[in-house]
Amino acid sequence: MPTNHAQEGADYDENIARLKQWIDIAATMGVPMVRTFGGWHRPGMPSEEETIQRIIGSIKVCAAYAAEKKVLIGLHNHNHGQIPSTGAQALKILDGVASPYFVGLMDTGQWHGSPGIGEGPEGNEEGTERGTVDAKFDYMASIRMW
Repeated sequence: MPTNHAQEGADYDENIARLKQWIDIAATMGVPMVRTFGGWHRPGMPSEEETIQRIIGSIKVCAAYAAEKKVLIGLHNHNHGQIPSTGAQALKILDGVASPYFVGLMDTGQWHGSPGIGEGPEGNEEGTERGTVDAKFDYMASIRMW
């Protein structure tokens, strides 16, 4: 389920409502966890820190709801302009939400610099093709950090 906890206004509220709907579905089906992404940080948006705080605020609302339903929310790290795409960002969000119903769901191939992040022959935001390690980023440090 695509989620973007970095949105504002009505989109912010709709994102929360959509995740709550999937939490309800998971609870009804006996599924123990739903996956969520953090959010996109694009040029022209508030600072990365403000974006992270918006993500934390949205997920806190959803985690409180998930606790009522006894369903975990798993934060899926992802690249392609999303937060979290580094271990430091992931830990900041996990620590900021601080709920036993909000856990990390690591995708080892989706950290900045990972060889798994390329998109097609033109590469990705970092300018590397899939299968190529970008030495500007230490993706293994993100894995070890988590």
